[in-house]
Amino acid sequence: MFFRLSVYRISVFFLIAFLVAGCLTEPNIRMPKTPPDIVKTYKHLAVMGGQIGLKDTGVLIEEGDVYTVLVTGHLNYCPRGGCKWQKVTPAGGFIARVGEPETSIYFKPMSDYYNANHFTRTQYNESGNLYIGYKASSVDSSGHPYNIQWLQDDIGSYSVDIIVWQTDDWIKIADFLEKQVKNYPESSALKEAFTDAAKFRKIELAKEETNKALEKTKQQLAAVTQQTEQNIALDNRPADIQRPTQATDPASRHKIVQLEAQLKKLTLMLAGLDDMKQQLSAERQKSEKLAAELDQSEEREKDLRTRLEDGSRRRPVIVIASPKSQTRTESGRITLSGVAQDDGGIVEFEILVNGMPLGAVAERGLKVAGAPSAPSVEFSDSVALIKGENRIQIRAVDTDGMVTVKNLVIHRLEIRRNVWAVVIGINSYTNVAPLSYAVNDARDFYQVLVEKTAYRLRMSPCYWMDRPV
Repeated sequence: MFFRLSVYRISVFFLIAFLVAGCLTEPNIRMPKTPPDIVKTYKHLAVMGGQIGLKDTGVLIEEGDVYTVLVTGHLNYCPRGGCKWQKVTPAGGFIARVGEPETSIYFKPMSDYYNANHFTRTQYNESGNLYIGYKASSVDSSGHPYNIQWLQDDIGSYSVDIIVWQTDDWIKIADFLEKQVKNYPESSALKEAFTDAAKFRKIELAKEETNKALEKTKQQLAAVTQQTEQNIALDNRPADIQRPTQATDPASRHKIVQLEAQLKKLTLMLAGLDDMKQQLSAERQKSEKLAAELDQSEEREKDLRTRLEDGSRRRPVIVIASPKSQTRTESGRITLSGVAQDDGGIVEFEILVNGMPLGAVAERGLKVAGAPSAPSVEFSDSVALIKGENRIQIRAVDTDGMVTVKNLVIHRLEIRRNVWAVVIGINSYTNVAPLSYAVNDARDFYQVLVEKTAYRLRMSPCYWMDRPV
């Protein structure tokens, strides 16, 4: 009863801590009580160590929205010691997802930044609520951990601020963030967000200047063209009222050519700035995609190193009942039997004989990665042997990717041909004094050949002669 009450109190404590976490962590930005027009939605909350899966922030991301997430803090995956993952930054642990798990997968946009504390996503065709959390072990596509028990003793927190922008007006976004940096200079996440937005602002300001110059050039060209047309009209008047004009003035023609060239140059420059903006967004998406591709292998490797150092996971166990390694036999086949076990389940199992898969194992369907896991795999297979040395390898992989390999060497000996032995013992001779032990020695040697050697002797009937030779 006491144990149950204690567990209940602990659960209530962590539940309360989880609910108020957003109030306990310090925000990364000092948002005005009345957010400016450029801000569509703002929310501050926290990701706590021990949180299972991704939690719903309640912030709606609509298709085409530009949004910024500021994250700071540290998580400790090994509070009891035993591993080096005791100060995990957001770049190493924070993950998020937009939409329900059935229609979207988690992403880790901060992987492509070194010690990054923010990310801004643009031009994504995604919609739904924003979910946030962290990854301390292997997770499924939605961000839910496979091994919940590994997260339960994690401590620490990430402070998270979410800003959904009203438009993609980067001049206004960067201006707002720049003011916030001045008011809150100690916020590293805020500085990074401003630096990121300033890149887009620089492009937008260049576009504004280019558009102004383009408009001015169009007006100048229109004015010169209009004047030229008027002069041409004057040149076509009757001779008695004609006036000297500059319709054919080389300076006017040169001016028109210059303005047209300037107009073309500015138009190309404007297109180039648009391309630059798109490339900046595309490079960011490419970086996130590459990070996501690397995330599976890198995070899995990190997870395995962590659990091995922490001593909380073990490799699969393979027990071989028979035969023993270095066995020597003249038989063309042996029976290989044993069992492979793992608490988390075995997803890959195979037996290789001299580098080739054993057919009986392949038929079980356990050789292919991703097969349904089984806590144990029993095997008892007849193995054909070649003459000489035979190498047998048994390999098992569990759900965490941890591998155990057992190796056996079996020697198949060549079957020996028939060996004939003639044993002679003579005690009595015609012209020699009789011997006392020759016959007995011959009989003893005969018994040794029959009983003590590895030779398969075909013994003919023996005749012991007592007459003198």
